[in-house]
Amino acid sequence: MARTNAPLDAAVNSFARRPAARQGCGPRAHRDRAGAGNPATQKRANALHNVLIPRYEEQVKLIGEALEEKDREDFFKVKQVKRRKHKEKSWTP
Repeated sequence: MARTNAPLDAAVNSFARRPAARQGCGPRAHRDRAGAGNPATQKRANALHNVLIPRYEEQVKLIGEALEEKDREDFFKVKQVKRRKHKEKSWTP
């Protein structure tokens, strides 16, 4: 979890400590249990599962790709500066 923030790390760690998570109780089973008695709750759970979560996953993917591109650009700029400094240092009139 080197590239995540502290609140996300804490959430992952607390989720991993739950017995249901270790027993393989997946999000679908939890969603089905949560909305079993109320159709409105089931509708909200379906919206989360089918609309909101995929949208956020796509946003996370796009942000990750943008950060990787920024890292590549910064690395290239640093290499150019180092190359330029090396040329200036080795050049003597």
